[in-house]
Amino acid sequence: ITATQITLRELIWRAYVVQPFQVAGGPDWTRDDRFDIVAKADGTATSIEGIRAMLRSLLADRFRLAVQKESREQPVYALVAMKRDGQLGAQLKPSTTDCAAVRARRTPRSEPPRDGSEPDCEMAMSLRAPIMTARFVGETMDGIARLLTGPETQRVVINKTGIAGTYDGTLSFTPSPLPGLSPVPGSDAGTSLFTALLEEFRLRLQAERGLADIITIVRAEKPAND
Repeated sequence: ITATQITLRELIWRAYVVQPFQVAGGPDWTRDDRFDIVAKADGTATSIEGIRAMLRSLLADRFRLAVQKESREQPVYALVAMKRDGQLGAQLKPSTTDCAAVRARRTPRSEPPRDGSEPDCEMAMSLRAPIMTARFVGETMDGIARLLTGPETQRVVINKTGIAGTYDGTLSFTPSPLPGLSPVPGSDAGTSLFTALLEEFRLRLQAERGLADIITIVRAEKPAND
């Protein structure tokens, strides 16, 4: 594990696989102070989850980190189909790939075959201002809901489509400006993520309340300088 100029909260996001808005509590330095991390995985860390478990152990040891993980009722988005028959948009097509199974076979250091015999199963993002285009293959509706949980929604997205199978998709939208930065020229006339979902996937995000995971920082200490 190697990280440069990273905050403790950013490490928590990666160790517990959550978004920034799912981490609560903790002193200001967990957001502001930056650290360099270098750690060597032992022989038991042979999967992505193994690496995450190692990172959680490192945080507990070096930062004396203690967290409480719980599910709380809070504002969420439900991912639902626009039509009762489950008909989807032109940019979301049935796939013959199951990326969940592909990811389960991989180790932290393995790379997708360069001969194209296996998909990389990572969402590809490209920006041609002011349009962001996201492409993915072999994702279930649960997987698509996880991809939508992020900076644009600022809420956990829960799959309530009732639609089975895996899908390939391409979604183009105008991202919201990052905090403290000016909007990209032309973005005021662009298509939001919410509208793009309706038009391109025939899916929508329905605001409601539901259970979502929250990681609360109970204790954290700055590490001593080595």
